[in-house]
Amino acid sequence: MKKKLFETDKRYKDTQKLKQQLESEVRHLESENSKEMGENYQSKMHLDKAEHLGALNNNRYERDQKLIKDYEVQKEEEIKGIAESRSKV
Repeated sequence: MKKKLFETDKRYKDTQKLKQQLESEVRHLESENSKEMGENYQSKMHLDKAEHLGALNNNRYERDQKLIKDYEVQKEEEIKGIAESRSKV
């Protein structure tokens, strides 16, 4: 009887040890998974932000080039107008 009780107690302790090891492994894998998910999310947000800012910068560049050309045309017309008014005087 004592021998059976001892064996049962030993199996219980071994089972508990295995259970704790498995739970520890699951917690470890879960923390790795959440860490990787966070890194993936940050990476995705960084790529999306870079793509969005790239489009904004291209639009800004095109707008600035158009405004510069329009300004140059306007100033050339002013210079021609001033030159014509001087030649009349």
